[in-house]
Amino acid sequence: MDRGDLDRRFDEVFGELGFPYDGPRVVEATRNRAAFDGELFFDCFAAETLGAKVTELYPPPEAAGVRRLFDAIMAGSSDPLRAACIVYYVLHDFGIVDAKLYAKRVMLPVASQQLVDALYALDRLEFEDALRQLTQPTLGPYLPGKVMDVLLAHAAPVAAPVYVELYAHAVVGTLDHAMVEVLVQALTRARPAAALTLARTRPADDRGALLRIIVRQALAAGGEHAYALAGLPLRGDEETVVAAELAAHDTPAARAVLHTRRMHRAHVDRDGGDAREHLRVLAGTGRHTHLDALARTLRTGD
Repeated sequence: MDRGDLDRRFDEVFGELGFPYDGPRVVEATRNRAAFDGELFFDCFAAETLGAKVTELYPPPEAAGVRRLFDAIMAGSSDPLRAACIVYYVLHDFGIVDAKLYAKRVMLPVASQQLVDALYALDRLEFEDALRQLTQPTLGPYLPGKVMDVLLAHAAPVAAPVYVELYAHAVVGTLDHAMVEVLVQALTRARPAAALTLARTRPADDRGALLRIIVRQALAAGGEHAYALAGLPLRGDEETVVAAELAAHDTPAARAVLHTRRMHRAHVDRDGGDAREHLRVLAGTGRHTHLDALARTLRTGD
């Protein structure tokens, strides 16, 4: 594409628009980029398309920067659809009306619009808007591990478990086992019971590995997550896998959870010495509040 063509296309898209990148918008993008381990979702998508990072180009620091960004998009992409997606994302900064008019003019597919709308919302921490798009049946998963990490780290604490559970169940059927493991790890950090439900949707051959991941992740998270292992409603084969994984971890929390589960299933006496001793290790330390409470409710002595 020669210079004249680039000028003409740029004017068609941006010629009548103002410059939206005032101080607050630039600060927001810079802050969220840092919070997302150095890459906005826009950065990831653009780098895949253009084969180069765009962090120096977006957000543009001045009006001429919009032109430099546009030129980089046109020069770097061999896929017109993905190039249009990047332009569509940038146009969100100018206003959703302008973005949608562009999408209509270039006949951007609905699924592509949904993906970009979701990425833009994620980059601005607008998680309800993002989830509305990410859970659409027409939209396949994009960077699901990063999506889960961002939801857990930056959504409101009350909402984060709901968001990650909705998202995980929306995409799990389209993922390979390695990526399902990533989802289960993230979901365990939000709510171990939800991770168990997700694991049960997978083929039998995969479930054992996923259950072991739930145990390891919950123990690593500690506190209420470790406590949640004691109350998981496991089936017989699941109980065997979880018990073996707990037994492999020589920590007070793992031992307490294991013995609590055995007490619940009458494998040891309710007032059994071993269970009492392991739970009393936690009592009063202040480090495992939920297990400490559990120790007292099971009449293990103070």
